[in-house]
Amino acid sequence: GNLHPRKNLPTALAAFRRAQAAHPGLTNHKLVVAGATWWSAHEDDAGLGDRVADTAVRFLGRVSDVDREVLLSEADLLVYPSRFEGFGLPPLEAFGRGTPVVASNVTSIPEVCGDAALLVDPDDVARMAEAIVTALTDDELRKQLIDAGYSRAARYSPRVTAAALWQALRAPAA
Repeated sequence: GNLHPRKNLPTALAAFRRAQAAHPGLTNHKLVVAGATWWSAHEDDAGLGDRVADTAVRFLGRVSDVDREVLLSEADLLVYPSRFEGFGLPPLEAFGRGTPVVASNVTSIPEVCGDAALLVDPDDVARMAEAIVTALTDDELRKQLIDAGYSRAARYSPRVTAAALWQALRAPAA
């Protein structure tokens, strides 16, 4: 997708930096950001001006479907701090690949994620950083999130979604 300002990337960057500062074991982690910039020349408006100097953050730009698959499958965590989503497909994609998720607790995201993600206020850098640390270091919780994620993703599989659509189309009009 695109790195639209509603995706709240500056908060994710701040939370990631705070998580690394708070937990020395996370210094070997990288924050990998995939997606084309939505606002081109106004990139600095989103607080991304210092990205080149930060070696712990990698900006990949738009990635292919194959690369997205590898990123989601190999990630230790998906951070999804969006302030607004109509649905929220990336968390479901991560769930289906066994990747834990830290996501916003706003708009449709809690409904999509249910109990399979750690949900936080998208503007609370401290709480987001705590959730990142917890999701990366608490092995028991990671296992719970991964198991819940697989279950959650199964509820939205193409087969389940198609059956629900077919049922809705066949239902008598009220």
